[in-house]
Amino acid sequence: MQKGLATRLKDLKPYIDSEVKLKTELIGSESGGGVAPDSITALIAAYSTAYIALHDAVTECCDNSRTGINVLLQGREFSNYRFSYIYNVIYDTVY
Repeated sequence: MQKGLATRLKDLKPYIDSEVKLKTELIGSESGGGVAPDSITALIAAYSTAYIALHDAVTECCDNSRTGINVLLQGREFSNYRFSYIYNVIYDTVY
């Protein structure tokens, strides 16, 4: 599919000269709502599923990381660290 589209993109003159050819062969919109093979629309349709799946996986990973960070920020260890840091800042300022 990519190679066929790449071949078409090498010579754009036929598509510049003919709007019908541009719409049907290169862009890929056919009468009746179909999609022409080896067209930009067909390529987008083929890759959309893969990109959506990858996007969902990355989003889930980010959400899990955010949840883990929030757990750490609200945990006992971080609270003790914050208290210790604030105490040292005040101590250093006063003395």
